[in-house]
Amino acid sequence: MKKLKTGDTVELKSGSPKMTVRNYSSKSSKGKMVSCQWYDYNSYEFKKCDFLEGQLQLKESEMPEAPEAEKEMV
Repeated sequence: MKKLKTGDTVELKSGSPKMTVRNYSSKSSKGKMVSCQWYDYNSYEFKKCDFLEGQLQLKESEMPEAPEAEKEMV
């Protein structure tokens, strides 16, 4: 997986609200931890939590299109 960066829009692979990457927060024995933030419309508050990098995926709209030259090589 491409390294996430601050401001990327992500979601849990198992499904979740759209979240924004804040930063890499720490490293655990299971891998790198990514701090994310999202708006909870039920409580009208911003929430934040740390997730293992492998639990996250970029939102589809955030994935860049391959340049035309790369598409032709495939």
